[in-house]
Amino acid sequence: MKLSNEQAAAALTATQMLAKRLVAVPVAMKIRKLGRALEACANDVEEMRTNALQQFGQKDENENLMTTGDRVLFPSPEAKLAFQAYLKELMETESEFDYSIKLSELGEAAIKPEILWGLGDLLEEDE
Repeated sequence: MKLSNEQAAAALTATQMLAKRLVAVPVAMKIRKLGRALEACANDVEEMRTNALQQFGQKDENENLMTTGDRVLFPSPEAKLAFQAYLKELMETESEFDYSIKLSELGEAAIKPEILWGLGDLLEEDE
Protein backbone atom coordinates (compact mmCIF):
# COMPACT_ATOMS: atom_id res chain seq x y z
CA MET A 1 0.00 0.00 0.00
CA LYS A 2 1.46 3.37 -1.01
CA LEU A 3 0.76 6.48 1.02
CA SER A 4 2.10 9.99 0.69
CA ASN A 5 4.14 11.17 3.66
CA GLU A 6 1.25 13.49 4.52
CA GLN A 7 -1.18 10.55 4.56
CA ALA A 8 1.33 8.51 6.59
CA ALA A 9 1.47 11.25 9.24
CA ALA A 10 -2.34 11.19 9.57
CA ALA A 11 -2.29 7.39 9.67
CA LEU A 12 0.33 7.45 12.44
CA THR A 13 -1.91 9.63 14.61
CA ALA A 14 -4.88 7.35 13.90
CA THR A 15 -2.81 4.24 14.63
CA GLN A 16 -1.69 5.70 17.95
CA MET A 17 -5.32 6.34 18.89
CA LEU A 18 -6.34 2.88 17.68
CA ALA A 19 -3.58 1.32 19.78
CA LYS A 20 -5.47 2.44 22.90
CA ARG A 21 -8.46 0.26 21.96
CA LEU A 22 -8.93 -3.30 23.14
CA VAL A 23 -8.69 -5.59 20.11
CA ALA A 24 -7.76 -9.23 19.51
CA VAL A 25 -4.07 -10.07 19.88
CA PRO A 26 -3.39 -10.67 16.15
CA VAL A 27 -4.94 -7.29 15.34
CA ALA A 28 -2.96 -5.63 18.12
CA MET A 29 0.22 -7.08 16.58
CA LYS A 30 -0.75 -5.68 13.17
CA ILE A 31 -1.42 -2.28 14.72
CA ARG A 32 1.96 -2.41 16.46
CA LYS A 33 3.81 -3.31 13.24
CA LEU A 34 1.94 -0.67 11.27
CA GLY A 35 2.62 1.93 13.96
CA ARG A 36 6.34 1.14 13.92
CA ALA A 37 6.51 1.43 10.12
CA LEU A 38 4.62 4.73 10.18
CA GLU A 39 6.82 6.03 13.00
CA ALA A 40 9.98 5.19 11.04
CA CYS A 41 8.56 7.07 8.05
CA ALA A 42 7.69 10.08 10.23
CA ASN A 43 11.20 10.10 11.70
CA ASP A 44 12.75 10.04 8.22
CA VAL A 45 10.51 12.90 7.07
CA GLU A 46 11.37 14.94 10.16
CA GLU A 47 15.09 14.38 9.61
CA MET A 48 14.79 15.51 5.98
CA ARG A 49 12.72 18.56 7.01
CA THR A 50 15.32 19.49 9.62
CA ASN A 51 18.14 19.13 7.08
CA ALA A 52 16.22 21.34 4.65
CA LEU A 53 15.77 23.99 7.35
CA GLN A 54 19.54 23.86 7.92
CA GLN A 55 20.08 24.33 4.19
CA PHE A 56 17.53 27.09 3.54
CA GLY A 57 17.17 28.80 6.94
CA GLN A 58 18.98 31.92 8.08
CA LYS A 59 21.92 31.28 10.43
CA ASP A 60 23.68 33.45 12.97
CA GLU A 61 27.46 33.88 13.32
CA ASN A 62 27.64 30.51 15.17
CA GLU A 63 25.78 28.69 12.35
CA ASN A 64 22.65 28.26 14.49
CA LEU A 65 19.25 28.70 12.88
CA MET A 66 17.72 32.05 13.64
CA THR A 67 14.15 31.95 14.93
CA THR A 68 11.44 34.26 16.08
CA GLY A 69 9.14 32.50 18.50
CA ASP A 70 8.73 29.03 17.03
CA ARG A 71 9.40 30.07 13.41
CA VAL A 72 12.65 29.71 11.53
CA LEU A 73 13.80 32.83 9.71
CA PHE A 74 14.91 32.71 6.08
CA PRO A 75 17.61 34.89 4.53
CA SER A 76 15.37 35.83 1.59
CA PRO A 77 11.87 35.29 0.21
CA GLU A 78 13.45 33.02 -2.42
CA ALA A 79 14.98 30.78 0.27
CA LYS A 80 11.61 30.53 2.02
CA LEU A 81 9.89 29.62 -1.26
CA ALA A 82 12.57 27.02 -2.02
CA PHE A 83 12.06 25.46 1.42
CA GLN A 84 8.27 25.44 0.98
CA ALA A 85 8.60 23.79 -2.44
CA TYR A 86 10.94 21.17 -0.98
CA LEU A 87 8.57 20.49 1.91
CA LYS A 88 5.58 20.18 -0.44
CA GLU A 89 7.45 17.65 -2.57
CA LEU A 90 8.60 15.77 0.55
CA MET A 91 5.05 15.48 1.90
CA GLU A 92 3.73 14.33 -1.49
CA THR A 93 6.39 11.63 -1.82
CA GLU A 94 4.96 8.15 -1.42
CA SER A 95 6.19 5.34 0.79
CA GLU A 96 5.22 1.69 0.66
CA PHE A 97 3.56 0.05 3.68
CA ASP A 98 3.09 -3.70 3.87
CA TYR A 99 0.37 -3.64 6.51
CA SER A 100 -3.32 -2.93 6.42
CA ILE A 101 -6.22 -3.62 8.76
CA LYS A 102 -9.50 -5.18 7.69
CA LEU A 103 -12.64 -3.64 9.05
CA SER A 104 -13.79 -7.02 10.37
CA GLU A 105 -10.58 -7.37 12.40
CA LEU A 106 -11.66 -4.47 14.58
CA GLY A 107 -14.65 -6.48 15.74
CA GLU A 108 -17.12 -4.61 17.86
CA ALA A 109 -14.61 -2.03 19.06
CA ALA A 110 -16.08 1.46 19.34
CA ILE A 111 -13.93 3.66 17.15
CA LYS A 112 -14.16 7.37 16.52
CA PRO A 113 -14.65 8.37 12.88
CA GLU A 114 -11.45 10.44 13.03
CA ILE A 115 -9.47 7.21 13.51
CA LEU A 116 -11.09 5.63 10.47
CA TRP A 117 -10.50 8.80 8.49
CA GLY A 118 -6.84 8.92 9.53
CA LEU A 119 -6.21 5.29 8.59
CA GLY A 120 -7.45 6.03 5.09
CA ASP A 121 -6.43 3.33 2.62
CA LEU A 122 -4.73 1.30 5.37
CA LEU A 123 -8.20 0.25 6.47
CA GLU A 124 -9.69 -2.29 4.07
CA GLU A 125 -13.28 -3.36 3.75
CA ASP A 126 -13.89 -7.09 3.74
CA GLU A 127 -14.66 -8.62 0.37
